[in-house]
Amino acid sequence: MRKNRILVIFIEASVITATIFIWDVVGNHLAFYNYIFNPYWIPVFIVSARWGVLSFLITILEYAAVSILSIQIQGFSINILAFSMPLALGALFGVILALIGESLRRNIERMRYTIEEKEKIIRQQKDDIAKMKMALERLKENIFLEGSGLSLIFQRLRELETFDTEEKISNAVDIISDIFKVKSLSIYKRNGNFLRFVVGKGERFLPNSVHIKDSLVIKRAVEKGMATITDILLSDDIQGYEPWLAVLIGDSTKNYGVLIVEDIDKLSESFAEYMRSIAQWFYIDLENAEKISSPGILEHRKPDNTWDIEYYKHSRKIFKDRYDKFKIPFSEICLFITPSVYQSVVGEFRNDDVVTILEKTKKGVKVKVLLSVCDESAKKVVIKRLTSKYGEKVTLCNIN
Repeated sequence: MRKNRILVIFIEASVITATIFIWDVVGNHLAFYNYIFNPYWIPVFIVSARWGVLSFLITILEYAAVSILSIQIQGFSINILAFSMPLALGALFGVILALIGESLRRNIERMRYTIEEKEKIIRQQKDDIAKMKMALERLKENIFLEGSGLSLIFQRLRELETFDTEEKISNAVDIISDIFKVKSLSIYKRNGNFLRFVVGKGERFLPNSVHIKDSLVIKRAVEKGMATITDILLSDDIQGYEPWLAVLIGDSTKNYGVLIVEDIDKLSESFAEYMRSIAQWFYIDLENAEKISSPGILEHRKPDNTWDIEYYKHSRKIFKDRYDKFKIPFSEICLFITPSVYQSVVGEFRNDDVVTILEKTKKGVKVKVLLSVCDESAKKVVIKRLTSKYGEKVTLCNIN
């Protein structure tokens, strides 16, 4: 930086000095004699005022060299005593201008440095504001999902009463797409190392049949349970199109298929985690449908569509494990039902809910109900629906 500055000073001073020298010699002006103000001081004063002390030293050397050369070429003699006074005054004036120029230059450099530092601070603050906005958006999303949003999702999923598996999954895909504003959401069923498209919403880019190894995101999801496109961005093995998110429906040992998101406005870690929870809901629903129809499970079912206490405890343990692992909620309620509405109340619950009898008397039946995919908010909705419909014939009791 300093070398560049010296070079610029030298070139600037040389150009001005050379111009004056050519004008003086060619025109035979004898500038040292014929002019009150010696024009050779012009580059000294201008450059010194512009660049400071260093430029004064450079230009005064050029002044001395050009003065000697001009005198020799034009062939005149100089009275040293007469010449020394204007030389001293010119040098003094040049030093003063150089000091002023140096002070101004340093002030300008300090101001430039201050401006650069403030610009850095402004850029940093803009980056911080952008990060804070992103964090705020994630916080809003988390508040929505962890509050009424997640309750709304599971409540609407519980309302799917159809017994057709693919129709239920299709309706669930519609619900999830609408709530999360997912532009492209699909469910693929697994068959060995291949995935076959079942239902979906939005434009798809993946084919109807996909080999697990054809996509790094899908392959990682099958191995790890979930994967996003950010997990494989730096991989050298990317061969083609990759979806944004893939979530295994089930676990590595037993699964139905893969939930795939191909397009969404905003992919976040919290969104991926909730998709993982919802994928497990799919698996639970499919597993429950399979269990209910299996001969071994039917042995625990009673003629009035309730279950024995062993099956209730077994189901509760499964629900608890899934909550601990995937945060899929479940709830329990205890009801005392009068005989006149007992069978009707039992029929109010879904196939994947588990009702067991705790006590049966002439006055009524005390039952405990295990509500699948149901948080506290949805539980209140269930209780309100029952009490509104049956009144005092259904009352709450404590769960032992």
